[in-house]
Amino acid sequence: MKKGLTLTVVLLIIAAAVAVYGFVEKGNVDKKLDAANVELKAAQDALAPVQADLDAAKAELETVKAELEAAKAAPAEAPADKYGLGMVTSIGSVAEATAEKAGAAQVNTTVCSLVLDAEGKIKSVTWDVQQSKIQFSAEGKPVDLPEELLTKLEKGEAYGMAKASEIGKEWFEQIAAFAEYAIGKTVDEVLNIPVYERDANHKQVPDVEELKASVTVTVGDYLASLKKAADNAK
Repeated sequence: MKKGLTLTVVLLIIAAAVAVYGFVEKGNVDKKLDAANVELKAAQDALAPVQADLDAAKAELETVKAELEAAKAAPAEAPADKYGLGMVTSIGSVAEATAEKAGAAQVNTTVCSLVLDAEGKIKSVTWDVQQSKIQFSAEGKPVDLPEELLTKLEKGEAYGMAKASEIGKEWFEQIAAFAEYAIGKTVDEVLNIPVYERDANHKQVPDVEELKASVTVTVGDYLASLKKAADNAK
């Protein structure tokens, strides 16, 4: 009986010791877990700015990707037109002065405004001419100087070509027909049109079937100014 009691006491002591040890160990584990949680929280706080930077970088990359995709899908920009201006000056006529009649000198300045498309074809072309005529006496003094100098286009019907034209068309009508003929052609195609000499004052009249009923003027200076405009086109 005594021996059994002693064994029971020993077992109780061992159980108590184990319980105490377990309690102590649980406390240590809890402390370690708390310390680990504190360290984890500190690490998360330290990584937060880095994560924010990564998120921002990712968002920026997504934006750049979207822009690249949009640029890739967008239609290619059409090549720009080229614009050129050309001008040539020639002596229109010279007449000596006499005692009965004033002399005269005329200078013609022909201007061409040109638009070429991306393929080098004429998209728009406009010609105009400034005829500067000065009369002078036998002594070489100016006579009846014009108060205003108008171009052929500015004069319109007042230029007076229709009544002398074999096709009954004014200058502005003929130059408009020549410009319309040039639209859609290359400059070289227009420069190389066949021409013929009608008389001493009309040495380069277009010898083109579709222009015979609309253009009878000589086109030498118009072609020369067209070439200059094409050379200057940008």
